[in-house]
Amino acid sequence: MKVVLNETSAMTHITWYVTAQLKNKATVTLTDSSGSTFDSRTSQWPVPSDISLIQKSYPKSAGKDLILDITVLNNLGRAVTLKSVERRQVITNNVNEPVAFVYMCAIEDEGDNDYNDVTVYIAAWK
Repeated sequence: MKVVLNETSAMTHITWYVTAQLKNKATVTLTDSSGSTFDSRTSQWPVPSDISLIQKSYPKSAGKDLILDITVLNNLGRAVTLKSVERRQVITNNVNEPVAFVYMCAIEDEGDNDYNDVTVYIAAWK
């Protein structure tokens, strides 16, 4: 699943965190014009039922052309079809100029429809 986050192009700083609670193997990559910002992988088969923080950040400079890529593989190494719920919000100042952007994505990789298998939170601002 690839998501282009064009809303971040005017922003100068970014932070994120990614959590996982799944039995499959997940890879979450965030890239921008400067290269890979992060590349996180879960490695246990199965991952414990507790939610695992697989990546977090402190504010850093944001590049352009931000792309979020999420892949989940089953225990046979085959890609799993993902369902997702996404929310995007551009925050504007008093003259309606964009000053920040927040993004949240909840991923479902199986049939239990709990949407907690991979969760990504991204915030970007000027």
